[in-house]
Order: sequence, then structure tokens, then C-alpha cells
Amino acid sequence: MANNTPPPACAATALYVNNALIDATGDVLMPAYYMIAGSVVGLIALFFVVETAGKSIRGTEIPGTPESEAELAELDSLDKSV
Repeated sequence: MANNTPPPACAATALYVNNALIDATGDVLMPAYYMIAGSVVGLIALFFVVETAGKSIRGTEIPGTPESEAELAELDSLDKSV
């Protein structure tokens, strides 16, 4: 759900936002600036993404985080005791 909501919301409003920005500034390149700003936000967010390649998805924590590794160690110890 989280991955499906923002794109249509941004796409649906982009036309109106761009028109309002062009009307407010008189600069016809505002859609390009709007796109660059969105790209910068995405680039900044990329630095906070945890790499999950090759990580187990067992457990309740985000794969690849120290909390997940601790939980997996606990789960593995429980599996070995059974």
C-alpha cells in the first residue's frame, strides 16, 4: 500500500502544481525544477535505505539491521533447542 499511493497522488497533482508554479513565477522551466526537486528528495532518501540483498526475511524487524540480526540469532537458537 505504501508503494502504491504516492505515485498517483504526485502524478495527479503535478499538472496543477506545475501550472500554479508557472503562473506564480512566470518561468516556463518550473516543471523541470519541480522534477529536479523530486529527484533530490529521492536521492537523499536513498542514503537511508538499508541493503537487504542476501538477508533473511524471517522475523519482525527490517532485514539487514542490527535488530534483525539479533532477532535472527535468537530465532536460530530457539530452532536448535527444539
